[in-house]
Amino acid sequence: MMAKRRVLLGSLLLVVFLIGCGPQADGLYQYSTINSLLEGVYDGELTCSQLLTHGDFGLGTFNGLDGEMVVVDGKVYKIKTDGDAYEMPADEKTPFAVVTFFEPDSIVEIESNNDWTLEKLLARNVPPSNLIQAIRVEGTFKYIKVRSVPRQTSPYARLIEVVKHQSVFELRNVRGTVLGFSLPAYMKALNVPGYHFHFITDDSTQGGHVLLCRPGDVLLKVDKIARIHVDLPQSGDFLKADLNEEKADELHKVEK
Repeated sequence: MMAKRRVLLGSLLLVVFLIGCGPQADGLYQYSTINSLLEGVYDGELTCSQLLTHGDFGLGTFNGLDGEMVVVDGKVYKIKTDGDAYEMPADEKTPFAVVTFFEPDSIVEIESNNDWTLEKLLARNVPPSNLIQAIRVEGTFKYIKVRSVPRQTSPYARLIEVVKHQSVFELRNVRGTVLGFSLPAYMKALNVPGYHFHFITDDSTQGGHVLLCRPGDVLLKVDKIARIHVDLPQSGDFLKADLNEEKADELHKVEK
């Protein structure tokens, strides 16, 4: 077991070293790791104003795990457990966030002539890639199921326990934007492999973490990313957390 932990930690440090040497244009910026969030590390040092210097599009959460983060068009929103969206001040902090300056490499117009889920639409229009893919789907949605989680107080429960008390909302025939990332499986110690999406309505009043989605007439925009910069917290619970265990099964339960 100790040998396995050393291999996992060594692989994570190598990835951070190779891809996190400095901020790059047209790249992905990430603060902290998904494994630390799973372990209950819910407090970070990065402010919203600092985050926006690295990207105008992305997702994450807030200190105390206080809701779902949506970063769209250079603004940061918090989706709380009432399902409503609130624009955040510059000094609000995050324990985990992922952003990029979104510049689509491809745009596909999808007409509402089927009953596809978002995953099926993406499978038909976004080929798998070993690159990171930022994905923005904007337009009308026949149905979308989203969630948010309640703010936590220290000592923090692990994320798999917190999501048992999540608030779930169902929206129908709504206009908005689904945004997020498709990440290769080799990034599983750093971030969510596969798809990870958040949603916000066009009027910026509602949203959440996407659980299920059936798009209507939408524009599908994809930005392929070949660079990533990772910043790690330098104080607090992150330095003491055990981040070496394999957490794929736990992450699947938390995301779905």
